[in-house]
Amino acid sequence: MNKVVFFLKKTLKAILWVVISFVLIFIIIAVLIQIPAIQSKLTNYATSFISGKTHTRVSIKKINISFPKSVVIEGLYLEDIKKDTLLYAGEVKVNIAFKDLFHHKIHISSLALEEVNLNLNRIGTDSLFNYNFLVTAFTDTTRQKKTEPEKKSKWTFSIDNVSLKKHSSAL
Repeated sequence: MNKVVFFLKKTLKAILWVVISFVLIFIIIAVLIQIPAIQSKLTNYATSFISGKTHTRVSIKKINISFPKSVVIEGLYLEDIKKDTLLYAGEVKVNIAFKDLFHHKIHISSLALEEVNLNLNRIGTDSLFNYNFLVTAFTDTTRQKKTEPEKKSKWTFSIDNVSLKKHSSAL
């Protein structure tokens, strides 16, 4: 009987240490994300990753992450494959419900774009828009397409409030 109690106590302590470790790691990451130097590193990594995938210029002047709710991106620039401006946003503010991610939901409570310049176009003889390179860059072309009927995604996506200020677009 004493061996069973001893084993049970050791098992519960091990489980408790694992849970506490995960919570501490999560808290440390949440605190580190709010440090400007780390946000700059994340910004540089993200822009170089996207530039490498799309073979176009992507730049972000500044990013501010207020964990767990909001992200503010300043000076977002994305060019198309012809080296023209596809998107420039002076400021992008996104408020997201982080807890919904655990329930397979992406819920953006507000999205605000300021000083936006968006140029979407296609040549009359071409069926593709100038942003199609983004879709193909992030699509997995190595897998064979199956002829099975598509299954519904478990994820849902919603946006409550969208705000545009000082915008111009060429559609």
